[in-house]
Amino acid sequence: IPNTVTVKTPFEIVYQKKPQLKNLKVFGALGYGHIPDEKRRKLDAKAFKCRFLGYEDGVKGYRVLNVETGQVKIVRTVKFMETTSTGDFMTE
Repeated sequence: IPNTVTVKTPFEIVYQKKPQLKNLKVFGALGYGHIPDEKRRKLDAKAFKCRFLGYEDGVKGYRVLNVETGQVKIVRTVKFMETTSTGDFMTE
């Protein structure tokens, strides 16, 4: 437990280093999930607009909400635009 005496988190005490926070994403961040080649035809879109919902246990991927269909999907390749405001969750 972090306190004023140790000024270290449990992770830092156990592993003797600071945790990597660069892979954490902002909840609700707008992004674009990649659609694999085998799931699209020649002139179909290569990505779909989505919102970040969280991380999936046991899988290397993100849980995202497809804003066009309302489906929750697990996607491995996503480009998030974390600098944009969240606005209305199902639009933008």
